[in-house]
This record gives sequence, structure tokens and C-alpha cells, in this order.
Amino acid sequence: AESLTPDGPDLPSASGLAGSRGTLKRRRMSAIDFAALLAEERAKARQVRTASEGGGGGGGGRDCATGSESGGQPGPGETAASATGTSARSTARSCAKAAAPAGRPTSGGAHTGSTGVDPADSAQWPPFGLPTRPRVDTARYVVGGDVASTVIYLPDFFSEEQGRSLLEQVHCSAAHDAWVQLKSRRLQLWQDTSTSTSTTTTARPAAGLPPWLDRVIDTLVDAGLFPDTSRPDHCLLNEYAADEGILPHTDGPRFHPRVATVSLGSSAVMSFRRALSTDEIGPDTATAPPAMSLILRPRSLVLFFGEAYTMLHSIEPGPHNTVPPPPGECGPGHEVGRLYGPCVNLDPAAAVAGETIARGPRVSLTFRREVAA
Repeated sequence: AESLTPDGPDLPSASGLAGSRGTLKRRRMSAIDFAALLAEERAKARQVRTASEGGGGGGGGRDCATGSESGGQPGPGETAASATGTSARSTARSCAKAAAPAGRPTSGGAHTGSTGVDPADSAQWPPFGLPTRPRVDTARYVVGGDVASTVIYLPDFFSEEQGRSLLEQVHCSAAHDAWVQLKSRRLQLWQDTSTSTSTTTTARPAAGLPPWLDRVIDTLVDAGLFPDTSRPDHCLLNEYAADEGILPHTDGPRFHPRVATVSLGSSAVMSFRRALSTDEIGPDTATAPPAMSLILRPRSLVLFFGEAYTMLHSIEPGPHNTVPPPPGECGPGHEVGRLYGPCVNLDPAAAVAGETIARGPRVSLTFRREVAA
């Protein structure tokens, strides 16, 4: 899954730590606690923001988290009870547009201002609902073949309308504080604090799961993708600009070895490769070549576990990806195959070998359960 761990491949960007250059010079790099440093930067930015907003004022406007005008009174049909009201839906869409200009869903740096939002308070979020999902016969959707038989690809797991609703939640101001900017992407981290034990993260310490994420997790369990006894309690939400990717990585021992990733926005190609042992790593061999690849279409879901969980997975950066040929047509000399690995889900993803995927902004939601301490 597209992951963040304390020793993962991404560190906070230089721009996000510009105010701490003096601190960095005075510390050994090996001793830097980036989580504490980010918390310090957030506190400074919050002070600046509070000072700049202390005079109040400004014209009237729409609060996307509450659906009310700046004067504090709810707009017509925008109370918490109006889950299906058109005004509330319009507010949510306006919020998503305001937070997600063209090219990148937001302007870049980590948001550090305080909104005072309780993640568990449904009134803070745009209306959201999902129908009860029947169980999925996952055996019909296995795509890893001989490479990894523990990869399942579900196309169109969410409808177009549901996909739009999910993006409204992602970009609404109720989540404004949760964004953290990394070198190659930005993210939100949400976790159920009643079950999660982790305290080491560069993302916001969550007060719980927002109601919309709790409902998505219900859907994953209803569909049989996670057992009731291993209900996900952790969601990592990654947002990529059009040319951004992620380095090869695994989710590691912190989580149960079962991960589901939902893709929204642009398509992309994800590659899987086996992890090398220490004696296999050399000056010209940092990672093994890709063993397979998957096309991640919008609103699809990828579930992997078992053997596939131990493999490194990645997304190549760049303005476009090229769809590789399937296994058997992807020899060692095939340039595209060598870059991505043979594609194992051409038919389910309605893809054609050689097809060029123009990359646009993309959001992924990765669901996992932490191992108890």
C-alpha cells in the first residue's frame, strides 16, 4: 500500500522545514526527530495564523465544514439533518473545488491552522452515505497469477457518484488541518485511537476516524475484504500531483498483512517486486526488477495479502505511464516491461498493452489494521 512509516522513503520537504534551517545545522542528521520538528513548525504557523486572523473581519463566506455562512447561521437546508439536501451537496462541492484547484488538489504546503474539528462529529463533514455492500467472491478477481496469487483487483468498486463524494470528504475544510506535505506527495493519516497504539508518525495525531471513513470501512468488512476480527483501524490518504509517484516500499510489520487501497482521480501503474536479501544488494542492485504491475483505475480497489504483502510496491513518477504487456509477452529486453513489470490485470482494467496513461492528480486511500502492541 502507499505507505508512511517512521523510516519510510519520504521525509518532509525542504520548503516545509524552511524555518528550521538553523535547528538542522545544529543537530546531527541521524538524530533529527522529524515528527517533533513538524509539530514545532505547525505550532509556529498556528501562532502566525492566529495573529493574522485575530482581527476577525472579512466578507461573508461559506464554511465548508459546517455548511453555514460566516455569520454562524446555517444556510437554507444545510443543517446536519439534511444529509441529502441539494444545498448541502452544493456546499460540499464548492468546498472541494476551493481546496482543489486544477493541476494539484491543493496549493502545496502543509496546512497548519486549527479548525477545532472533532473528526468523529458528523456535523463537521459533508453528507455521505454508502449502501450496504453484498459479499464479494474474491476468487473471481485474483490477478497476480503465478507471480503472487494474493492480489485481488476490483474494478469500479465505487460508483462515479460515490467517487465524487469521497473526494468531497478528502478536500473539505474539516480535513484542512490533517494535511502533511512530504517530498513527493502530501497525506492525511487517520486512525482509530481506541485500537491503534502507534505514537510515531509525522502525520496529525488523530482523535478518531471521521464518520465517512468509518462508513467506508463498514463497506470493506461487509464485502468480506476484511474479517470482522481484523477491521481496519488506520487509513493513510495520499494525494499526488500529476507527475508524482512513490518509491518501492512495503507496509512492514507494524500492520496485519492485509491491505486495501482505493484509487480516485487519475489512473496509474503500480509495480511489485520482491525484496532483496542483504547479500543480494550490490552497488548496481538496490532493488529487484519489477515482477508484475497493475493498472489502478479510478474508483478501483486493490487488496493484497500473504506473499504479495512482503513485496515492494511503487509508482513511477512522470507525466505519463505506459501500460506494459502481459506475462509471456514481456521478455527481459522489453523496455516497458523492464520498467514496470508485466501487467496482470489488462482485461479487468480495460487496458491495452502500449496504451499511454496521461497522469493527472490522484488520491489513494489505504486501509490497514495495526498489530496490537
